[in-house]
Amino acid sequence: MVDAGFDKNRAKIIIRRAFSVVSVCLIGVAIFPFDRFPAIHNIFGYSMLFMFLALSVNMQRILPIFSRQFYSYGRSIILCAILCYILFLAAKVITLLTVEFIMLTLLYIWLLLFIKGIDDSCNNI
Repeated sequence: MVDAGFDKNRAKIIIRRAFSVVSVCLIGVAIFPFDRFPAIHNIFGYSMLFMFLALSVNMQRILPIFSRQFYSYGRSIILCAILCYILFLAAKVITLLTVEFIMLTLLYIWLLLFIKGIDDSCNNI
């Protein structure tokens, strides 16, 4: 499960930077409401989403301490994102608010699993 050759410091730096970008994006989404600044709001919102998606895809290489189920869940988030955007953009079956709700819920669960995995990893040391 754990790759003994991975670089802990590199993993900490990557994850800290990614979460910092997400934090800045959350602030940007709050400061620039969609009704007055749609382009800026969307840039921050999509940047936050893509940062989380990139983390969920690359987490196994960055920090190989989690269970196989955690990595599978991260990849399933990508599939869900694709499906949601197909339903929103192509089929016009759901609204963007629904897409955002689904994706943020999945990413919140990913964060909970991430924290649990870190905690479990620390308890096994």
